[in-house]
Amino acid sequence: MLNGVGGSKGPDLTGIFAKKDEDYIRRYTIDPRSIKADGTMPPSKISDRELELLVQYMKEQNRPGKK
Repeated sequence: MLNGVGGSKGPDLTGIFAKKDEDYIRRYTIDPRSIKADGTMPPSKISDRELELLVQYMKEQNRPGKK
């Protein structure tokens, strides 16, 4: 979920950049279990370009005042 939109299976990512830096978000997206060994999210199979676009989208959606 992001800004109240999305499913309920994963965490709410609204405000994530106030809690975590971009490097953490990239590492967690690529291989979540390298950070949270008991997690259920599988490793991602997205390209570097897709990962960059995802991070940029999340940053844009998380900027102050964005609804």
